[in-house]
Amino acid sequence: MRRLLLSVAALLLLTPAAHAAGGDPFDYVQIRSAGRPALVLTAGEGGLVTLRPGSGETGQQWRIFPSDTDPYVTVLVKPAVDCLTGYEPQDVRMLSCIGTQTQSWAKRTQPDGSFALENVGHANACLTALRAFSRVELTPCDDDRDQLWTAVAGTR
Repeated sequence: MRRLLLSVAALLLLTPAAHAAGGDPFDYVQIRSAGRPALVLTAGEGGLVTLRPGSGETGQQWRIFPSDTDPYVTVLVKPAVDCLTGYEPQDVRMLSCIGTQTQSWAKRTQPDGSFALENVGHANACLTALRAFSRVELTPCDDDRDQLWTAVAGTR
């Protein structure tokens, strides 16, 4: 019995999901702008991604999944069929999850717990929110407050 418990504990520690920052990857979170904490990442009609006041609507409920094979994460919006995608050099959209590099993000955690999301498919391009109600975009990574985010627990 003890051997079984140790095996299960070791498996949990080695599973990437066990190391997911922000808790269980099956929990929904709001992804808040660190520079504008009342504003959250919002997926809207036509795949648009904007920064809007947090209301808890479906388009503001996200999952941040770690990869099983590399140090990257995938960011999905509820109901978890569309992924945050670096669509073009500056454009960010929600598209069907197909596992491309443009749907993978390097989560660069800062000392204060906030994080930047650098797109793997577009070198040195980070998710950036320049102002409220505008589309988020990819801009050169500089760890500016417009590029820093926090994950706030939501609902399952």
